Amino acid sequence: MRTIKFNLQCLAFVGLALLATSCSKEIVKDGISKEKPAIKKMSDTTAVHTYAGLQAEDQSRDPLRNPERGYRSEFFVYASNRQAVFNGQNHTSGLGNAVTAYPLGQTPTGAPSDSLTLSQFYIYLTQEAQTDLSTTSLSNIQYYFDELKNAHIKTLLRFAYDGSPLTTTKIPYTVQHIQRHLQQLTPVFAANMGQIPVIQAGFVGDWGEWGASYYNHTNYADATSVIFKSILNAANNQRQVMARYPRLKNNALTGSVSWLPFTSSDYSRVAFNNDFFTTGLQAPGSDFPIGSADYTQIKNENAAGLWMDGEIPYYSNGTGPYDFNKAMNPMTVLRILSEHRYTSFSMRDQLNGGSKNNLQIWRNTQVSLTDIVNSGYSSIPRDTAYFTNMSGQLVTRSYYDFIRDHLGYRFQVQRATFEKNVTRGSNFAIQISLRNIGFSNLINSRNLYLALIDSNNQVTTFSLQEDARSWNVSTQTAAYLLSKQVTLPSDLPIGQYKLGLWLPDSDAGLKYDADYAIRFANRNIQHWRDPQSEYLINILGTINLQ
Repeated sequence: MRTIKFNLQCLAFVGLALLATSCSKEIVKDGISKEKPAIKKMSDTTAVHTYAGLQAEDQSRDPLRNPERGYRSEFFVYASNRQAVFNGQNHTSGLGNAVTAYPLGQTPTGAPSDSLTLSQFYIYLTQEAQTDLSTTSLSNIQYYFDELKNAHIKTLLRFAYDGSPLTTTKIPYTVQHIQRHLQQLTPVFAANMGQIPVIQAGFVGDWGEWGASYYNHTNYADATSVIFKSILNAANNQRQVMARYPRLKNNALTGSVSWLPFTSSDYSRVAFNNDFFTTGLQAPGSDFPIGSADYTQIKNENAAGLWMDGEIPYYSNGTGPYDFNKAMNPMTVLRILSEHRYTSFSMRDQLNGGSKNNLQIWRNTQVSLTDIVNSGYSSIPRDTAYFTNMSGQLVTRSYYDFIRDHLGYRFQVQRATFEKNVTRGSNFAIQISLRNIGFSNLINSRNLYLALIDSNNQVTTFSLQEDARSWNVSTQTAAYLLSKQVTLPSDLPIGQYKLGLWLPDSDAGLKYDADYAIRFANRNIQHWRDPQSEYLINILGTINLQ
């Protein structure tokens, strides 16, 4: 392993500004995928390599496993005793498949291939709501995180007091109790930040959903602002906090607590979670119906790069306002997921919903490229290769697969220009055109590296000082042009090297773990993994070092 950092220099390409402008408007049509990148010579040594998108039926890499995005599982535990909250399972000797399996053992057809990397983690502090957390509880919480890390799973983290079978009335916890618990949890956050890509506000109301509580916290802007600010502080402002409703975020900004002010900068780090995703068919006050002020606010603010999570409510045959038993229009689902830029979505769905199980409806309903193009919703990603089979014929995909594959970011390289024959100690220039065809941005910072792999699988990396969060969701015609330059060490051995891009986790403890690195959605880009599984590198081609 060899890691090298250099100051980058912008390449002085003639007419670069004009080139960047034209690239932002060009339409790149994906042809039939090939095992190797297509190469067009620019000179004797420089070539343009082009890459195709992933096609249907490519079972070796579709669905594409990538961290911090996608469908998610969920589990609920008491901090005090490692007991599952609702099903009575004992987790004293391991979480088993709780973090990776579908809820309640209801594994849908095809589930093993869904490449889950996320779980929602409810930690109930019910028994200690009005006291300090015990050393046992803190130890148990760390135990859970160790289990998550062993499973290579990250988590949407939420704490709660109310809403467990142990409570029949609201517990009189105060803002001060919440702050004290967050103070105790701050070292836990610091030690496990790599497993926590986002924190849900939680704490207040049943299941931490910010409904009714003993002191009606949601009625007081000061209470909301202090809780949100305290969560951000406990995470050292390294993570976003998710609000259940836009009004909570708005109210927090009107708080007047001078000793812990909630600022506009804090406001920009508050994302959203929709725990009642029904496309507006039920209890609109709990959902964000199309055309509502909430819908517009989320649409506008999420464009800046906020995490958005969704969950369909439990199925129920009842007739109450929260008894959801309707089938959603799948195309409307795609509209909302793309306009609100969803990063993750719960697999829990409606349990025994039968024909009204929306996830199963999505599995059984096909969507074509033409359907998406004709939908009138320009926010829905489209990629010709995705709707092309291995023989080059246009095919349909299920709504379920489409959602699974486009939640969060989906990076795809279009072209890379670089010299094939290079000299040690010289400057090496590379130009990369790529696009993001997922529903949303990458939320947490990641630095892009250039990687060289020799014949002995020794890896040398170069920081390109490029944060992948800036590769925002775009239309199907937009591309990002990266022009980078590094200096090759004069002591690198002569020979042929694989050249690739490496997007590792930003957490120092996870950086050299291949399961947390990002894969590009390309058919003819090899996802190379070293024997020690420290690297997952997207191979662009080879160079000869002289």
